Amino acid sequence: MPAVSRKPWMVAAQVAAFGLVAWFLGRQAHQYWGPMRALRLDWTWGPLLLASVLTAAMYLMLVATWRHSVGWWGQAFTWRDAARIWFASNLARFVPGGVWQFAGIAAMAASRGVSAIAANGAAILQQVVIIVSGVALTLFTSPELLGPAVQRLLPSGLAPAVGSMVLVAFVWLFPRSATALAARAERMAGAAVKWPAPPVRDFTVHTGLMLVMWLVYGVAFWLFGRALFGADGPGLVASIAIYTAAYVAGIVAVVAPGGLGVREAALTAALTPAIGGEKALVMALASRLWLLAVEVVTAVLVLLFVRPSSRPAAAASGAPPVDPPPAS
Repeated sequence: MPAVSRKPWMVAAQVAAFGLVAWFLGRQAHQYWGPMRALRLDWTWGPLLLASVLTAAMYLMLVATWRHSVGWWGQAFTWRDAARIWFASNLARFVPGGVWQFAGIAAMAASRGVSAIAANGAAILQQVVIIVSGVALTLFTSPELLGPAVQRLLPSGLAPAVGSMVLVAFVWLFPRSATALAARAERMAGAAVKWPAPPVRDFTVHTGLMLVMWLVYGVAFWLFGRALFGADGPGLVASIAIYTAAYVAGIVAVVAPGGLGVREAALTAALTPAIGGEKALVMALASRLWLLAVEVVTAVLVLLFVRPSSRPAAAASGAPPVDPPPAS
């Protein structure tokens, strides 16, 4: 595997992003330090446990949708291999550089006889669907969270209709754009790239499951707020909208590994009008630790108790494995 180089502009962008986020969070902490010290947390364990179970269940659903979409490239994983690869590689997103997660997927997929291009292509496609469905859901619920530019462009009450049109256009156009997207990908990569054309019905279900994921994540975030602050936590609809918008911001901010800092800043800014600055900052930072703990525990359980399949799934299913291109 070729050595991964970090371009100077990427390093500078990451330093600038972290500096800006640190300044914002530091200013918020300084402003609300007194109220934060006096803040009393409820720590109700029932809602916290339920929120954790719901979040872990969505991780498993993401594994299932990723595994299914690999089939659009004519490849196949067993459930066991898909779960182990997804959880092991997903933790690498926190490593600066932006490529380690995909390098891990490529190496582990190849070891199971599955094309690295198919495995990484499905992972990237999943991120695209997550972003599109997240933006659409935010338009349904709280378009103001997408910024003043969106509010100026969309008259009051029009945002939900626009969100619906975005989803419909996406699930209708993407499967029909395989040829054009493949040509563009080949020009960017300088090599032949297989691009899938999933059935519209299949892709619609895939996108719908991402909407379900956002709703369940939002419910889990609402339960987390109840666990911390009881009835003083954010409301259900606000929790769904705020969590979705902040998580999308973290994904889009590619210079921040795992959205680190960006998501917390977005959560703090969006939660402050609803629950106050001191609670917003505490909830934003505590939720990062909680989600990381849930992910690590789930990953450890999967890696400990889910054993690799005895043979590559592509060979077992009769589909010929597609070897990744040689490293340059």
